[in-house]
Amino acid sequence: MDASASSDPTPERWLALSVDRISPMESELLVEPLLGLGARSVQEVEGRLITYVAPPVDLEAFVKRAQDVLREATGLDHVTLTWGWQEHQDWSVLWRQGLGPITITDRLVVTPSWCDAEVPEGAVLVTIDPGMAFGTAEHETTRGALRLMDRALSPGERLLDAGCGSAILAISAALLGAHRVLAVDMDPYACEAARENTIVNGVTNSVSVEQAEVTPVWLIG
Repeated sequence: MDASASSDPTPERWLALSVDRISPMESELLVEPLLGLGARSVQEVEGRLITYVAPPVDLEAFVKRAQDVLREATGLDHVTLTWGWQEHQDWSVLWRQGLGPITITDRLVVTPSWCDAEVPEGAVLVTIDPGMAFGTAEHETTRGALRLMDRALSPGERLLDAGCGSAILAISAALLGAHRVLAVDMDPYACEAARENTIVNGVTNSVSVEQAEVTPVWLIG
């Protein structure tokens, strides 16, 4: 029996995978293998990597294969994989927990749509509801990228946001003065969230969202 994840685009529940007690170096080695197992994104929480995949046809075989893949990726036998079930409808509540307005720089504030944010004079407000896509400005790497972009971006530039997730970077770039931004992600859930966020932020004329895998062939084409 095929042990891979099913092709149902919107399953009623998700298989939650957690890799516990890992070092920062091991964490970096495990992200790509987890994505290769069908994960939509990978979240690091208190020393654990957590992700969600569509329900596999053969749960026992899938978990065994996942364990083998992760141990092979790190070369360590102590990598421990645990799993559980997450109901799909719970996402509408879970993704809101702990999220609120964040001041990134003097002229850039990011907020979810359900919060009222105070915006300094001359600043732009980016409204992001990620859904099942990565990118809320809660992660320090996202905040760091936004700060760098705020300093480096010149009005009228054309940008590519590869692996756009919620499109937080693409939308922020457009609101900060970029002329055109192409936001690309291979995950259909991310693209759906990105398109919705471009509408909410009024940047559909300057930000285009495309579902694709960014490869050398795609870039040349």
